[in-house]
Amino acid sequence: MNFAFYVSGKASRLRKALAENLAVMQDVKVIFSDDAETAYLEDEIVKRGIDYVLLDYKAIQHNRNSIISDALLNTLKAHKVDYCFCFGRHLLKGSLLKEYENRIINFHPAILPSFPGINSIDQALEANASVLGNTAHFIDEGMDTGPIILQNIVSAEVFKEAGYDGVMDYQLLMLDKIHAWLKENRISVKDGKVLVQGSDYRVPAFFPSL
Repeated sequence: MNFAFYVSGKASRLRKALAENLAVMQDVKVIFSDDAETAYLEDEIVKRGIDYVLLDYKAIQHNRNSIISDALLNTLKAHKVDYCFCFGRHLLKGSLLKEYENRIINFHPAILPSFPGINSIDQALEANASVLGNTAHFIDEGMDTGPIILQNIVSAEVFKEAGYDGVMDYQLLMLDKIHAWLKENRISVKDGKVLVQGSDYRVPAFFPSL
């Protein structure tokens, strides 16, 4: 099974996945970036035998989302990618979403459906939310509206102690687990809902702990 990453900005989660040598990196065939800021990772990526494709969004004047989506689709098809993990900033659209329906997984730093879009942690803090978290979901045509695979919840106190990384680094645990579930063929989607076979959906969480 072949995997890919779509990243933007400094790709901090990818950098940490490489540094921690997560199991998923053994199955990644290509990294697609839409931001030249990720170039500092190119040597490490190529050293692992992974292709690095860069299409800098700053060079695209019009129809940016469509051009990036089409380029990503071509990259995924050329590398025979089964699933793509998304840490990118641009809204994907067009044929990509049809050909890779329920195969592109986005990691969003909020407990969806609350606080979709950009600056979601800041949105939650401004709303005085007592809990923060992350959501992994399949991408559809909406803004952070696709079928949810996995979520984690942390107290807002975590942000006070460790900042944005203290919240977003949980995405690495989620990434590792979803990669394993996909390889085990445990994830299915029916009527817009995700089922992870053999998983317990009844586990509660309390803040503060009881």
